[in-house]
Amino acid sequence: MRRIAVLTGLLLAGLMMWTAPAQATYHLNMVNEVMLASSSGDASVQFVEFLDRGGSEEAFTPLFAPYKLVIYDAAGNMLAQQTLDPSGLRAGAAFGSEYLVSTSAADAAFHVTGAERLTVALPRGVGQACFEGSPTPPAVSCLTWGAITKPVPINQFGTGSANGPVPPNGESDQRQADNSILVACPTPKAPDTSKPCATVTPTPTVTPTPFAGVSFAATTATVDRDGRAVLRLRCPAGTDGSCQGRVTLHARTGSTRFGSARFKIASARTATVPVRLSSAALRRLRRFRRLAALATATARDVAHASKTTTSRLTLAIAKSPHHRGSTASGAIVSVGRTGLGQVLVDAHGRTLYVFDKDRWRRSTCFGTCAAVWPPLTTSGPPRAGRGAVACNLGTIRRSRHILQVTCNGHPLYLYAGDALAGQTKGQGLNQFGARWWAISPAGQRVTR
Repeated sequence: MRRIAVLTGLLLAGLMMWTAPAQATYHLNMVNEVMLASSSGDASVQFVEFLDRGGSEEAFTPLFAPYKLVIYDAAGNMLAQQTLDPSGLRAGAAFGSEYLVSTSAADAAFHVTGAERLTVALPRGVGQACFEGSPTPPAVSCLTWGAITKPVPINQFGTGSANGPVPPNGESDQRQADNSILVACPTPKAPDTSKPCATVTPTPTVTPTPFAGVSFAATTATVDRDGRAVLRLRCPAGTDGSCQGRVTLHARTGSTRFGSARFKIASARTATVPVRLSSAALRRLRRFRRLAALATATARDVAHASKTTTSRLTLAIAKSPHHRGSTASGAIVSVGRTGLGQVLVDAHGRTLYVFDKDRWRRSTCFGTCAAVWPPLTTSGPPRAGRGAVACNLGTIRRSRHILQVTCNGHPLYLYAGDALAGQTKGQGLNQFGARWWAISPAGQRVTR
């Protein structure tokens, strides 16, 4: 009986393991397009494009990692492999957009920026490009070109293998709506086509813009209660991949260093970068309330082009640390009108949010999270303003001296991106591990 029980347990575990991919996790990701060489025969111009139409359910969880692009020859012998970024694949699936893995030469030829660098070589003759996870067999999708003598085995939950001709120089193999593969004019990061290059209007040659480095979105940086100057940095559009590096704050005169922090910002995005200040800088700041500083940001892109930018900044202590909704007699929570309808707001009309990751009467947002989503704190019992009486206001203790306001036991936050009253730019954002929602006057999440 014991042997039967053990065998039954193993069987059930195996069934659970193999039914998991049937729920959308990663197995709908397909190899969508492959290019082997430029029109002049330059084999450094190569890319592999993926497409996943599974939506946000394609989570690319660690259970089936690592996720890889694997290259095989015609006989099914592995030639090379590279690991892919699950967070990038997840974002591509959520938006239903093409996920490009390309060489820098391909990016320059087509004036695009790949999501990842292609680090493996694609065979110019016959070959197979497969997307793989960790189950056996690992491949869930393959695009093959030329006469294949031994196809790579496909997992039963995969989308299969599709074969096309060897693409000539300057063209690519592209997956069509019926899952067939045709040679066509390359369309990296764009919907596939069936048109050869001869029928496509050439794209005018554009000289790539040199990497400009990051810029400073504001000339004043507030310093929060934890002694961090909150900087806003922007990575310019057209950057190859992302901007990453370090920002350092110094005194405008002399060589006194106030603090520094690392950053990584996606192309065309602005990010909040908290810089922890030195004790000497904080003493001067508390004495004079404002401090003149020189910010130096050294950034590089994926191609390792580097640029240093500087800006004069004024560091200032926030008038009310971490929030703008507190008063000496306690924070006021009322109801305001926004594009979402009526929601809870602070004393200045700024939208209040709850965090799905939090638990009842317990906050999980600290550090960088709290810099982007400042908690609504109070120095006394919170008060319900007009229309907010249905929300049972209370407090939780974030630290020895800081109380955070709660609504029906849920911690309340502001969003740093809401600069004006009535804005709801934080609604539905998925940041720091879960989503953020505005709250109705009844204290319920607004999920529309």
